Amino acid sequence: MPEKQPSRVVLKLCTLGLVFVAHIALAFALLGFRSPQLPLVMQAQTEQTAGKAMSQSVDYFELSAYEVAPPEPEKPVAVETSEPEKADVQEDKPQPVEKPKPKPQPKPQPKPEPKPLPKPQPKPVTQAPKASEQPKVEPKKEATSQQASQGGSGQDKAVNNAQGQEGTGNDKVTSATHLGGYLQNPKPEYPLASQERGEEGVVTLKVLVQANGKPANVQVIKSSGYARLDRSALNTVSNYYTFIPATRAGVPVESYYTFSINFVLPK
Repeated sequence: MPEKQPSRVVLKLCTLGLVFVAHIALAFALLGFRSPQLPLVMQAQTEQTAGKAMSQSVDYFELSAYEVAPPEPEKPVAVETSEPEKADVQEDKPQPVEKPKPKPQPKPQPKPEPKPLPKPQPKPVTQAPKASEQPKVEPKKEATSQQASQGGSGQDKAVNNAQGQEGTGNDKVTSATHLGGYLQNPKPEYPLASQERGEEGVVTLKVLVQANGKPANVQVIKSSGYARLDRSALNTVSNYYTFIPATRAGVPVESYYTFSINFVLPK
């Protein structure tokens, strides 16, 4: 037992030494931050070991007397934001396209003027012996006829004043006509409105009769005084009439033919 006491004393002394060194290091650290001096406090400790009392003094700093200043609040750091610099981008301008130069066209060479042809000399005209005089052909003559139709009576009266003109030799000419039962030319319709109003009259027509007997052109050369009667006669002759054509030397020819249609109410 007496051999273990010195080792314990050594351990305690080492511990106290370490505590002392730690306090000194802390003091220097605080002095480095310009802190006020801390009061050094000495405390005596008494320890009884193996029936013996040992006294030992320990120095330390009283930290309770030191007022620690609160840390200063951090100042906000102003962050400058700079706008991004615009890149200096130069737009590529389209280069002008060179137009192709037109190729020079060769000038047209003047055409050589044609040489004038020699004028033909007129041949002497030999007079032929005069032939015997031929009979002259007379021009077309208009044939006239008159037709009277009684509305409602069913009877037609017609007087044909167009007579064929006989020539000499082979130049016999006949005029056109609308008369002939086999032609079956219908009577013009008597308009009902004209019958109610008592309208009567004679319509004179001029017809260009073709060689085939069909009318080519029909004209009213003398009115009846009533448009309804004129239209009825004109439409009937233009659309439904057939004629015997005029002839010359037995050959049908085209000619003008004039005749009248009489509108009379039955009494």
